[in-house]
Amino acid sequence: MDTEADIAEDVPSSSRQLSSWLRRTRQNKIRKVLREVYLRDDIVPEPFEGADQVLVLDTNIVLHQIDLIAEDECINHVVVPYTVLQEVRHRNMGIYSRLRALCRVETGDLKEDVRAEAELNEEPAPKTNAKRGVGDREKAKEMASARNARKFYVFPNEFFRETYVERQPAESQNDRNDRAIRRVAHWYRRHIVGPEVLLLTDDRACQQKARQDGLAALRAAEFVERMRPKFPEAGEKLALRDEEEDASATPVPTPRGQKRKDFTTVPGSVYPAHLKGSEVEKGLKERKLFQGVLRMHMNTCLHGSVTCGGTEEMEVSGRLALNRAIDGDIVVVERLEDAESLERADKRLRREVAEEDFGATQKAPSATDTLKEGAAAPSSERAKGRIVGIIKRNWREYCGTLRPLHAERQQETGPDNYNKSDRIFIPTDARLPNIMIKTRHSTNLENKRIVVVLDGWDRFSHYPSGHWTKILGQVGDRNIESMVILHEHGVITREFSEAVYRCLPAAHWQPAAADLKGREDLRKVCICSVDPPGCKDIDDAVSCEPLANGNFRVGVHIADVTHFVHPDTAIDREAAERCTTVYLVERRTDMLPGLLTTDICSLRGKVERLTFSVLWEMTPEAEVVDTKYCKAIIKSREALSYAEAQARIDDPQ
Repeated sequence: MDTEADIAEDVPSSSRQLSSWLRRTRQNKIRKVLREVYLRDDIVPEPFEGADQVLVLDTNIVLHQIDLIAEDECINHVVVPYTVLQEVRHRNMGIYSRLRALCRVETGDLKEDVRAEAELNEEPAPKTNAKRGVGDREKAKEMASARNARKFYVFPNEFFRETYVERQPAESQNDRNDRAIRRVAHWYRRHIVGPEVLLLTDDRACQQKARQDGLAALRAAEFVERMRPKFPEAGEKLALRDEEEDASATPVPTPRGQKRKDFTTVPGSVYPAHLKGSEVEKGLKERKLFQGVLRMHMNTCLHGSVTCGGTEEMEVSGRLALNRAIDGDIVVVERLEDAESLERADKRLRREVAEEDFGATQKAPSATDTLKEGAAAPSSERAKGRIVGIIKRNWREYCGTLRPLHAERQQETGPDNYNKSDRIFIPTDARLPNIMIKTRHSTNLENKRIVVVLDGWDRFSHYPSGHWTKILGQVGDRNIESMVILHEHGVITREFSEAVYRCLPAAHWQPAAADLKGREDLRKVCICSVDPPGCKDIDDAVSCEPLANGNFRVGVHIADVTHFVHPDTAIDREAAERCTTVYLVERRTDMLPGLLTTDICSLRGKVERLTFSVLWEMTPEAEVVDTKYCKAIIKSREALSYAEAQARIDDPQ
């Protein structure tokens, strides 16, 4: 237990500290990193005027409760230790961006901020197109506007003498970081008068140690309940945590020589427990278990397959065999020897789920539910298997709607009722299981397209649990349904940032002498484009001219976008993240700003434009004699539609 005297003795005597750790390089080599840190002694606590309490966050709470932290009004006057900021940055860039937006004093480009911090730490900047939730950066910008209403403060504990913590012998890095976070809470408790200092953590061990040290420590759910009298809607975005596996439970013994038939080994559990890491590692080495990615079949959440080692494909069918895995999860699968007993157990489970679905709270399942959960398993000669462990989850944000309530149940969950009600969320993607959410806004979410995030799926629940984060709009509205399609396919729809717009040339750009250096001048060549009527982003054009030797020079000319999009700039990183322009009916989502796509890089008629060109010399029989690739400048004679081009071909004149 850290007493005040222990903490005082643990304060470094020197302002100069050396820290070292081992790091794996890209070449898969181990490298020892040594860093010199100079500690300050002139940092004072943020005053937090008018606050009743000051919240110190740990890494666990940020990673699992970012929606609650970012959007719930009950979370205010927050201290984010620098230790937490760095841990989150290394584990989830999307959450890191949202947290930085809450803490930032001045607006700025998130990517530049990340790169500056990486340079400070002498580490390679994280790739800006790393995988993350589709709306993470968009949410980060939205959260920046909330920083004036709620106060978040980054405390540089790793550079402050009184809060710097050295790693002890045989102490893990995670335990050292937890101790550093508790040290911050101790320091604040000693240096501010009035507000109560609370450590928020969902780590039971960390909470227990904090209380042993005399700190007030609460889990997220406990804090929300505490704030409920002042904030009746507190906890709407609270992420529910998995129930812990019953470590004391032992499998039901099976008589010797008899195959195990009961796949649910603990009374009261719905699904079998996943194997421990050591058991998984041993099974993989002995080739008794296999690792692969689970891919569900179309229009069903009950039948899928796992490709093991890139060769063998194993069928996984039924709730028990899937064992809480969803499409895209990296799973560990076991070859199934006794498929019949598992199928019988799965039928019992499906009946239980059906009885729960037809309970008093929900209407009968829709046609979509029946389709995705009642689809027959595809006939296959492939090996059968069941999932015994999950290596990595593939959870993301999901669009969908709530299953309708009975009329009498709607009255119980009216807008004035602040009690949370359980609702079943039906994802638009039929390969996903239904999700159970708790909400106080049941009536407001009725017949709406909403976005839900998965929180967990313990073995005692028929459904995974989650919480809603956003209301998209009314079911059936064409614009809203388009938003759902774009969101489900990871299409970025946010506006371009100011940093991107600063990379663009002037609106009335014209090629200058410097732009023509090293380019073929094809402005006198008869060039035209052929596109659908009304097309504005004309990215290619063609030409054909007779030569003196009787051959023809045929050219294809593509707009030279690289002249305006330079490597490793804000516009280059944004384009890399968007990948392509996406077209829906009456709607398009651009990869680049419209000034480039519809004007400066559009090969419109009668204007000079920069291109990449390929020129072929062909005989009248279309045999290629010579080929040339070059950068060029052209001046298209006309931007033709298909009908106009066909009319000119058919015109004998």
